[in-house]
Amino acid sequence: MLQQPTKIEFYKSAFCPRCMVVDRVLARLEEEFPDLELIKIDVVTHPLTAWRNNIRIIPALKAGSRTISGIFLSGEEVRRFVGETMHPPK
Repeated sequence: MLQQPTKIEFYKSAFCPRCMVVDRVLARLEEEFPDLELIKIDVVTHPLTAWRNNIRIIPALKAGSRTISGIFLSGEEVRRFVGETMHPPK
């Protein structure tokens, strides 16, 4: 049975240095989790999408009803969020 890809939305801006750091962490995690489908949403070009999804600060990650965001989003926080999304506790 094939596993469906897990979608994570990454809200960012091309002008945000903190987003660039998270983007590099996510690039490494995409190699680690081949079933991860990362959807990158630039808040500058898609502000209504971000607003409708209750994104008020970037960088932000959203998977289903779970969201993580912050001015200083650490690599460990990103890794934990992706890991819990890919392998939810039972």
